[in-house]
Amino acid sequence: MIVYHNYIPLIRERLVKSLSLITNECDVIVEGYDSSKYYLEVFCIMPNFQEDEDGVINIQTHTQKALSSVRQKFLRKANKQRQFSTKRENFAVIELNDRRIARDFTILSSLSDGYKIKIDIDKMTNFDEGYDWKTSIFESPETRFLKGIIWFHQGNYQDKKILINPFYK
Repeated sequence: MIVYHNYIPLIRERLVKSLSLITNECDVIVEGYDSSKYYLEVFCIMPNFQEDEDGVINIQTHTQKALSSVRQKFLRKANKQRQFSTKRENFAVIELNDRRIARDFTILSSLSDGYKIKIDIDKMTNFDEGYDWKTSIFESPETRFLKGIIWFHQGNYQDKKILINPFYK
């Protein structure tokens, strides 16, 4: 319930009419006074970090194909629960529960095709860098009816970020 406490002032201000936490359609339904409804599917990224014999921790939450990645966890949940299979205002809400995860980089790198740096070999300088969105999670059939992804870090609910699905219609 602590995740949803930020909606309480919105209810008092009459911006949010109700929150439904017990639902078979998704985790939370937020209803506005204008009868709009937002369907939230919430999940946490809580990696089980284990050190190898040299004391190194292999973190793969930012990758695209590792089972522990944000992308794969999202796709497994979407396939299992099918919440994003109906056309409506669907949002995924991700809470990052370990400070060792590399903040926004984890989400953006895993949902995109990664952070790419192009280097001019002659000058040994980078001439282009950024997230590669050519093969993002939004190209997956599971996200066809997903309007966006909201994420935040544990205990920092006010500082949430939103990534809108460019293919949502």
